[in-house]
Amino acid sequence: MEKALCLYIFLSRWHFLNALFTVEVFQSLYTAEHGGNVTMGCKFPMEDQLKLELLSIIWEKKELELTKEVYQLRDGKEDLKIQHSNFQGRATLLKERLNLGQSVLQIANVKRTDAGIYRCLISYGAADYKLVTLEVKAPYREITKSSRTVQTMAGHQEWELTCQSEGYPEAEVFWQSEYGQDLSDQQMGDSSS
Repeated sequence: MEKALCLYIFLSRWHFLNALFTVEVFQSLYTAEHGGNVTMGCKFPMEDQLKLELLSIIWEKKELELTKEVYQLRDGKEDLKIQHSNFQGRATLLKERLNLGQSVLQIANVKRTDAGIYRCLISYGAADYKLVTLEVKAPYREITKSSRTVQTMAGHQEWELTCQSEGYPEAEVFWQSEYGQDLSDQQMGDSSS
């Protein structure tokens, strides 16, 4: 009975102590451009000067059935042994910001697969975490257009029109005459061009 009472008191006080240590995010939603860089951050309370050996930080990306380790600082030391291969060489922690009570993660060369929910977990005497969402956009660049005449097997001349661009999400392509007539059903070849 006495053990149960002690455990109850400890657990009730533990939640109170952890409530004093609260991680906050700079912002809950980040938007990055495909191929660019993104910097996401959260802050944690600290008194006076940072005691780096007491600090552990984990940034991870939540997936449907698993989490991918993005970056880890354990007891003040970088630990990239279990970093997921998707983030190797691309995810770093801006260590100069730690003395400000900030955990700032930078991901270089952002990919579409980087989009999702990230967890910033910080342990510094107590522990807390917050979630941030990363959206990745790949806006369409300049559309290249070309036209040429081609000789058919029957000896007729026909026009071949092409247009091409890169971006995400995939665009809907349709063709229209100068009079507004829909010519899409006459399109031949790849419909995503």
